[in-house]
Amino acid sequence: MKAKDYIDYLISLKETIQLEFKASLRMTDQDTESKDLTKKIVKTITAFANTRGGKILVGYHERRNEVLGIQRDKFLTEQNGSIVDTDRWQQHLNNFLDTHCTYKSITNLMEVEFVDYDEGITCAIIKVERVPSPKLLIAYTCLLYTSPSPRDVEESRMPCSA
Repeated sequence: MKAKDYIDYLISLKETIQLEFKASLRMTDQDTESKDLTKKIVKTITAFANTRGGKILVGYHERRNEVLGIQRDKFLTEQNGSIVDTDRWQQHLNNFLDTHCTYKSITNLMEVEFVDYDEGITCAIIKVERVPSPKLLIAYTCLLYTSPSPRDVEESRMPCSA
């Protein structure tokens, strides 16, 4: 299967408990850097590791239904401003994981594959394995909604885990 076909296939599956879409690792729609976007990916990685594992497709904007690629994260090579410096991109993610995750071997549970979707559009697929023994992986604080309806939401803070 071609890389483009594989990404299109993942998109056709829609998001599930083992598949998540993220438009960017760190850049907002307004083209400003946001650590919150990286934090969301770290939370998803720890959630997948705490449960069944899963995949995160980075570079697909779900609301726009558009493959934008990770070029917008601005980790680009010096020689050509449209080629992603995959080492710097992954190092940014790993630094967040090292800083904000209690399970320091979390990077051993994941594999990042960079896939060329189209000319000038590269996506990242982060494959996350389930943690080998029951552990509570903590990354930031998540909101737990204890009410079944979003209208009457009670929030309680707890570590990210499933």
